[in-house]
Amino acid sequence: MSRQRILIVTLVASLLANAFFIGFAATRMLDEPASKRQGGILRGVSHRLTKNLDEDARQQIAGALEVVTPQYKASLEARRENYSHLRGLLAASEPDRSAIDAVLGDMTQHSSELVLTVHEEVVEAILELPDDQRAQIADKD
Repeated sequence: MSRQRILIVTLVASLLANAFFIGFAATRMLDEPASKRQGGILRGVSHRLTKNLDEDARQQIAGALEVVTPQYKASLEARRENYSHLRGLLAASEPDRSAIDAVLGDMTQHSSELVLTVHEEVVEAILELPDDQRAQIADKD
């Protein structure tokens, strides 16, 4: 078998393997409930408060977090803009430290506001659960 033929066979095998793994990952992602796919802050903060709840209660909490989704999306857009601005400031020949600090402060404020809102929504949703479901929240160490 010629070297060129071996390279072509290897390339085709590699493409097939990549297609398989991409398809597998996409299928797993699409099969997950929307609440599990929701991004970083929402998932992380809400999980810390709801990790011991049963699936029904977690779904109820996830439904309550739908209210926060627009704020979360706006926060992501603001973060993208801030990072873009920050990269420009950092790349300047003479970086303006006060402008850099202002952007960092803005990023911190957006994140803090979002985390506070998520906490408030999760707590309100948890308080609406029946006593037996709320009792599940306690640490079981």
